[in-house]
Amino acid sequence: MGKDHRGMGRAQAGAAGAARAQPGPRMLLTRRSTTAVRIGSVTVGGGPTIVVQSMASTDTADVAATTRQVLELGQAGSERVA
Repeated sequence: MGKDHRGMGRAQAGAAGAARAQPGPRMLLTRRSTTAVRIGSVTVGGGPTIVVQSMASTDTADVAATTRQVLELGQAGSERVA
């Protein structure tokens, strides 16, 4: 059986996760206040707008593959790629 980052087996980790409170129709979640930060032309935080962010999974030394992936992420709707 595989171990997760806490050293638990998958079955134990699932049981531990199930014990946490899950948001339901009676549980209201409040968003904490954040400061808006501008990264280029994209504003992150500070309001109700959600920014779609992604990370490149290519070897960044492979410029062609990384460029291709960044363009694909942009076409898929990502507003920021790290």
